[in-house]
Amino acid sequence: MGRRLEGSVAKVETDLIASFDYDVARALRQLNSVETDLITSCPLTPERALNVRGNSARRNGFNNFVSFDGIGEWLYAVERSERAMAARTPRIASLLPSATEIVCALGLADALVGITHECDYPPAIASKPRLTSSRISHQTMSSAEIDHAVRSQLDGHGSIYDLNEELLRELKPDLILTQELCDVCAVSYKTVSRAARMFESEVRVVSLEPNTISDIFDNILTVGRLAGKEDEAMRVVQELTARLDALKTRVAHLARPRALLLEWLEPPFAPGHWVPEQIEFAGGDPSFGFKGSPSRVTTAEEIKAYDPEKIVLIPCGYYREDIFAALEKARLPKGWRELCAVKRGEVWATDATAYFSRPGPRVVRGAEILARIFHPEIFGPPDEEEAVRVPAALMRE
Repeated sequence: MGRRLEGSVAKVETDLIASFDYDVARALRQLNSVETDLITSCPLTPERALNVRGNSARRNGFNNFVSFDGIGEWLYAVERSERAMAARTPRIASLLPSATEIVCALGLADALVGITHECDYPPAIASKPRLTSSRISHQTMSSAEIDHAVRSQLDGHGSIYDLNEELLRELKPDLILTQELCDVCAVSYKTVSRAARMFESEVRVVSLEPNTISDIFDNILTVGRLAGKEDEAMRVVQELTARLDALKTRVAHLARPRALLLEWLEPPFAPGHWVPEQIEFAGGDPSFGFKGSPSRVTTAEEIKAYDPEKIVLIPCGYYREDIFAALEKARLPKGWRELCAVKRGEVWATDATAYFSRPGPRVVRGAEILARIFHPEIFGPPDEEEAVRVPAALMRE
């Protein structure tokens, strides 16, 4: 890895290094010439990076600016930190449900010292200390009310999550897994990074930011590398890849139904990130989605023009029973009842949280469930525990 780091550092032009608020890693991510797998996390604060042994970096006259030498030394410090951490099983705090699932898939459940309020899989982690809480409850609010509350918080530069920083310090993790992809999905990386600076001991803060299925697999490998479980991580990724390849082969010559997966009900959100890939692997038409990009609000007119043959409801963070409860309060887009899928009774609800919202190993199962919805004549109907048809009486415009 040293040679890769050396080569990457050599490619960085000093005049491209941007100023930053709280984290060297955030500035480095802006430099396209640096390999992303070397800079997805920061085990050291900027101050520590400037004071590591042998560091020739220096503060210059500009606020919040680290010289090129300082960043180079910081990258080597990252490598040394990785080696030390991989030599033993770290104490892991997971601030992402998907990261919790990845850690457990690698056989590291016992290494988890803290998790989020949303972590519920596998069941063995149920008794772990909870480090976060939400300011918004979907149990008492409609889909539209939740959307409004979230937008209000984020527009005011607030957060919809709270982090128990005192408990986090008490648990003394060596490794904190978090994200910077979506402020709606989890506690922000900035909040976690700021909290980690108060630790007496050194802690590694790693941001997992997948946009595609390939990124999800890379995250699994990253966690495996950091936790000394590289072989197990490779085995997990190979197994998941083989399952997707099997799906791809079986649907290769099948007609692809027009598929609409809604990531939110009111307003309706067309799918993004890895979901269009799940649709494609399952043998559906993924064109009504945004691969590798965030989900987006769509309109009744756009949905009508697409006229989906299959509709799957996957509101972010919802289980199947949550979807049914939300439908009782929601108003679906105008012209809904005239859609091909609705007329044919091809509107489905799934455990979106388990198989679509969380970028972890179970996204592959999500693709397999979709294959059963899209092509039951080939794969058989979906298991009722994983997907069910939505009764027409629940769908109101």
